[in-house]
Amino acid sequence: MEESNPEEGQGAAASTADAAKTQEGKTKESRIPRWFVTFSVVVVLLIVILLIVLFGRLSSGPGGSPEASAPAETFTFDLAAVLTPADIKVITQGSAQVDQALIVPAASYALYNPAQRRLEIGFFRTPLAREVLEQLAKAQSFSDLTQVSPDIMFLIALKKSGSACEQAEIERYQVFINRNPEGAPEYLSMEFPDASGIVTIGCRFDQPAVVYAALRQDAQQQVEQGPAVRVFWDLRISSPAVVVPVTAKVAYDSTNAAAVVALWNKMDNTIEVGYFPSTLGADDREMMRKNKSLLAVPQKKPVVTAALYLNRAATSLELNNIVRYGVVFYRNPEAALEFGGPNDKEGFYYVVSPEKTDQLFALRGFLAEGEFIQGRLRHEGTKVLDQTSTKFNWDLVFDTPLLDVFAQPEPGPADSQDTTAGAAKAGDKDKETAKEPEGPYMQASAGSTIADFATAIALYYPQQNDLAVGFYTSELSPEEKEQVRKNKVLWQYVNNKRPNLVLFFDFRFGATQLSAENLNGYTVYFTRDKIGSFFFPGSLDQISFARQTANLREGELKVLEGDLKDGGKVKLNIKGTQNARGGEKFSWNVNFSTEMKQVQ
Repeated sequence: MEESNPEEGQGAAASTADAAKTQEGKTKESRIPRWFVTFSVVVVLLIVILLIVLFGRLSSGPGGSPEASAPAETFTFDLAAVLTPADIKVITQGSAQVDQALIVPAASYALYNPAQRRLEIGFFRTPLAREVLEQLAKAQSFSDLTQVSPDIMFLIALKKSGSACEQAEIERYQVFINRNPEGAPEYLSMEFPDASGIVTIGCRFDQPAVVYAALRQDAQQQVEQGPAVRVFWDLRISSPAVVVPVTAKVAYDSTNAAAVVALWNKMDNTIEVGYFPSTLGADDREMMRKNKSLLAVPQKKPVVTAALYLNRAATSLELNNIVRYGVVFYRNPEAALEFGGPNDKEGFYYVVSPEKTDQLFALRGFLAEGEFIQGRLRHEGTKVLDQTSTKFNWDLVFDTPLLDVFAQPEPGPADSQDTTAGAAKAGDKDKETAKEPEGPYMQASAGSTIADFATAIALYYPQQNDLAVGFYTSELSPEEKEQVRKNKVLWQYVNNKRPNLVLFFDFRFGATQLSAENLNGYTVYFTRDKIGSFFFPGSLDQISFARQTANLREGELKVLEGDLKDGGKVKLNIKGTQNARGGEKFSWNVNFSTEMKQVQ
């Protein structure tokens, strides 16, 4: 029989006791419900999250700005590297907060205007649709967008004297933040006088253009009827950029001309029309004729000239007779006409073709010394000057006599020899003209027909500020004059009477006095009468000639005085001549005064 070991017995007993205790523990643990264990775990997790959020608020910047909202990725620049590759890495990162409203942009874009040295950076809450991107590719500014506006926009003004787009070139910038994305925009605007808040910036404006920027700021903004708003942003952008084409405009309207001169070179059948910013005397025009150039007077240069090149056989100014034409602009500080580039003049030349007939119109006139030519040139052209796309626009009207550069000047109306007593003798060194007889007198001629007028009626049209004066070969009674006023026009017959000559004066709006300074121009109308006493060749019942004040011949308008009102006294002394298309000569010579009748 084996001998038993007391220690082994004690160990076995202990093991048995431990096993019993373990089994008892398992029995007690199995009594705890599983749902209680899950609930405890959830509670612990919530406590941990709340501690993290609280720690984030305590560690945030002044005013509770969410530094934690900045992305974890560090956005740094090595401009020498990032501005060199052709590939553009599109990046839109960060966020902005206005009080408790958080803005997280999903897209960004940049626009650069080199003419204004202005950079616009826009951040959008939502991705940009294709239509918006197409608009941006042609936009001058974000304000050109019609479907959407940036929710955050930086408007950065760069130094005009510089050329780079970098932090040192920034003069100031503005920030606009849309506080109401759900409805009508409510923009909060802030301005900063320096580059504070712009961590770094870099631009490349060749193709493809790109803008890189890191923007960070914490500021307060006072708003109307409310407390100060705490604003914070931490934004980063790497975006394609639109470089707005630099454009300039040079426009000229011939109504601004103080004088118009037309030179005709019959050897090559060309007409040059010059528009001058100051008045010209007879000596100036004669110098241009003698030197065959509109640039002959050094102190009086034209602003714009138009050249019409006609067929060699052409005898009249018509569209079908013009082979080509050109328009030249001259840099002229006196007329405030400036443009870029090294040259003092820029020209545009066109070959006339059926599709360009809208550029020249209303052309008429015979090619001869002293003949009036009329017409209009209206078009535009573009040139790149100093890397600037410059658009030239012109609207040129002319109604002026031709000066034949190969002809001796013929005496004008003020210089014409006359058989009247007291006429100047030929060869007199002062070239005195014949003295006009004292008025009143009212005469006109059409070809070989000469008329002396017995009655003049002046009608004033206040709405247009126009004055029409009709001349009758017979006397009109007071009743007939009143009927003319009631008719409101001079063309209607009154007892088989109507004027054979009408002078229609156009005054500038607002003018109250009859004067050459207030006159835009006038038109002369010759009209047949029923009995045929006033006759001129052709089949037309009426023929007219338009005159512009800037183109009146010397001595043509001698007196124009009176008040533009009902009952005002009209005093007029005017004398002119004009050849019609068929070569017939028309003339008018009146010196009279009468009372003005207002047309209601």
